Amino acid sequence: MGSVIKKLEPCPAASRFHRWRWELAALAIALGGVAVRCIPWRYIFSTGRVVLPGMDPYYHLRRAGMLVDSFPVFLTFDPFISFPSGAHIPWPPGFDLLVALPGLLGGGKGVLAGWGAILMPLLGGLSVYLTYRLARRVFDPATGLVAAGFMALMYGAVSFSFVGRVDHHGLVAPVVLGMYLALLAALRSRTKSGAVKWSLLCGLLTAFSVGSWIISPPLYFLPIPVVLFILGWTSNDLNVRRVAWYCLGSSFMLVSATVLLLPDLESRLFTLYQPSLFTLSFYGFAAVFVIAFFYSRRICLSIWALMIGLIVLLAAIVPEFRSLLHEAIGVATGRDPSYLIARESSRIFFEDQLFSLGHTAALYTNLFLLAPVLVLVFLWCQVRVRHKHPGRVLLAVFFPFGLILLLFQERFGEYAAPAVAILFAWSLVAGARMYWSFFRMATARARAVIWGVLLGTAVLAALVPLVTSLVYSARTDLVVYQRVLMEFGEELAVNTPPVMDHNGRPSYGILTSWNETHPLLYSAGRPVMTSSFGTLEALRGNRAGFRLLLTDDEETAYRELAEKRIRFVVVTQIFSQVTAMSVMAEMPQPLMQVETSVHGEGYARHYRQLPAFEECLHTRMLISDGTIMKVGEQEHKALAHFRLYLESSSTIGLYGLRIPLIKAFEVVKGGRLAGKAPAGELIRLRLSVLTNTGRKFTYARRTEAKSDGHFEFIVPYPTEPWDSPTRTVGPYRIRVADRVYHVGVSDEDVRMGRTVLVQ
Repeated sequence: MGSVIKKLEPCPAASRFHRWRWELAALAIALGGVAVRCIPWRYIFSTGRVVLPGMDPYYHLRRAGMLVDSFPVFLTFDPFISFPSGAHIPWPPGFDLLVALPGLLGGGKGVLAGWGAILMPLLGGLSVYLTYRLARRVFDPATGLVAAGFMALMYGAVSFSFVGRVDHHGLVAPVVLGMYLALLAALRSRTKSGAVKWSLLCGLLTAFSVGSWIISPPLYFLPIPVVLFILGWTSNDLNVRRVAWYCLGSSFMLVSATVLLLPDLESRLFTLYQPSLFTLSFYGFAAVFVIAFFYSRRICLSIWALMIGLIVLLAAIVPEFRSLLHEAIGVATGRDPSYLIARESSRIFFEDQLFSLGHTAALYTNLFLLAPVLVLVFLWCQVRVRHKHPGRVLLAVFFPFGLILLLFQERFGEYAAPAVAILFAWSLVAGARMYWSFFRMATARARAVIWGVLLGTAVLAALVPLVTSLVYSARTDLVVYQRVLMEFGEELAVNTPPVMDHNGRPSYGILTSWNETHPLLYSAGRPVMTSSFGTLEALRGNRAGFRLLLTDDEETAYRELAEKRIRFVVVTQIFSQVTAMSVMAEMPQPLMQVETSVHGEGYARHYRQLPAFEECLHTRMLISDGTIMKVGEQEHKALAHFRLYLESSSTIGLYGLRIPLIKAFEVVKGGRLAGKAPAGELIRLRLSVLTNTGRKFTYARRTEAKSDGHFEFIVPYPTEPWDSPTRTVGPYRIRVADRVYHVGVSDEDVRMGRTVLVQ
């Protein structure tokens, strides 16, 4: 009797579980990534208000709030930035529209800060899951899970998606990963309709990214045409060539549509920091070269002729386009002032010492200790495996290119993070498999144990800091300064006069240093002279504002501030900023000497103030309240046109003193106290001042009588009640020889610059 052998079919339920267990594990890691990014939650939401770290998040909230008020019109030129000229907004509104979404759906502007804070870890969790999907498509599910774990924990991946970090750079990782996944799906598609569908998705994500941030898109997307060209060069698959054309064509058309939809087209198209000619021409030229390679030179020359003819036609019939073309040529050749943006930025980055391997390694938390493992696995796979995959070509371009960008700005760390995570995850998984096959050989087991201990030590050394860096983040209040700044801004808004005139335009502005501009603009609602923008208007405003803060010439500074209608100056500790500020302001001599030392906990920076910084207006306002004071060996001169208006209750220790962390000074013409005394006689002036926090100090000045017996003081404070939280106590006391005169001055005298006789 013969036996019947029946082939066992897998259970459908078991098959579904096997297929979905990897997805469920990836989703669990993504949720863990969201939780990691919510570590600073208690600091962001602890005081009844949402406090965000950094500067730019506050401007995104301001613009999102204005979108809620005036949708679909969005702010492209802001008169409250780079006051009094105003400045163009250097980024498109895509991300701000995403932040404004709950308000547009009826939630009002009050929910925007909380929604924006929560949105960032959600985007971070999405990037974790998309990293898994990309690694799984290129390698295998196990590599995908390890790569997702790295993305969940690496500081380079977490830094721009922490809760509260409301910035368009948090969109980089999920959008670029989605774009690369769509590209690979199009390249692997077996049908023309599938290729078109995925190509359009790739182009749509490209358009969204160009509509959300500025100079980054052409840099982030550079690997795409490079990879397409490499695949076309190395592959004989006609489908790959056809799909490459679809990908480039759809991206080019959608980027073009995004640029053409920008409302600021006429005046901003060729500016370096706009998604314009830089992006447009790059994709256009790449598409033309791909066409030339895939098809024929005749088609290539025809397209080139069509493009040149279109440019000539536009230049002939559209005067605005002709002037823009001239400007573009100036930018390209370095003759246009736009070139100064990149030049000045590079100097600032160099001063901040961002060009270092240590900076790169810190973002990825010592993951580069796994580099030997990566090299060994790569060599092993080159010997054993000869399988080509478009995604591996993409990673081969993506990884080094991302690290090159990282040398220029820290924000490129999140762009390179997925490639770093995938490559090192692949090296660990493949290395573990190699080691297991080596360990199973009975003759090599002893050596396998030794190698296992060495490799395990290297892996632990690379991975332990992933946890310790998060522990450090958990116990660090990242918004302690912003919390004080927000409270100060709200108090400034209550105590300062209305800013809008009868024509609906801002009548005065405030001058601050770098890190205070956008938070004060958001919380106080007052125009600011400086900003973190990279436009030409903003750079001019920063150069002028920083020069005024750091000069020691009070009279010149007062005249320029009065001309620009700057009514208040806000000062705080700027040691870490002053070097970059002095570079921007083109100061003739250095203001700060930065020294780096190494101790048990790592690197530390020490700032030694040079005489030029000791004598500048900023230091005299912050340290000595604008009065005569001897600090160390340097005596600060009294200020005549700046009077203390408001100060924070929070203090800081500087020069052995406890001083308010933030101070606001009002710019005034100053009243004139004139009198007579013997020639050469030393005359002293004193006035008691009581601040809004209850702190009392003495405003003091001294001068000598001239040869004709006349003397004069210019004083900023009135002795009668005035519209300010700060008050004066009693009249001015002027000592001439052995006599003391008591003189009263009105606020109108101070504002109009009137003369009061000392009799």
